[in-house]
Amino acid sequence: NLKGATIRDSNFTQAVFTTATFNDSNLSAVRLDSINASGATFNGSVAKDSNLSQADLSLSDFNNADFSDSNFSNANLQGASMLNAKIKNCDLTSVNLGYANALNADFSNSNLTSATLTNADLAGANFAGSNLTGADFTGATNFNPDAHTGAIFSATKLPDGTVRN
Repeated sequence: NLKGATIRDSNFTQAVFTTATFNDSNLSAVRLDSINASGATFNGSVAKDSNLSQADLSLSDFNNADFSDSNFSNANLQGASMLNAKIKNCDLTSVNLGYANALNADFSNSNLTSATLTNADLAGANFAGSNLTGADFTGATNFNPDAHTGAIFSATKLPDGTVRN
């Protein structure tokens, strides 16, 4: 249990944090790439400018967390809960957000090229200014592509299966 911990500028590459609790922690500028943190909780945590590339964060909880300016490329966030999370200005290239609950999550100005958001609940989620090239929203609920000012759509698969360019 690392609730309320301050861990900055550290390297935990390939560490195992399965079901760990990081609630209300400061993990800014931390290397968490290739970690296994499936089922971990990060409620209310701040982890700006952190590297979570290729991490297994499936079924993890990011409610009210701020991971702005971080790298999630090729990470697995399938089934994650991201209520009111700030994931803006992030690299989410090829991330798996399938079945995620992203109610009111802020993904603005992020790169979601080739991201998977199949069957995700995106009610109130913000993708303004984001690159959604090749992203797959098949089966996602509460996603209106016209509501995201400045978002880039190219070969983007929409919830109904149509492709938007």
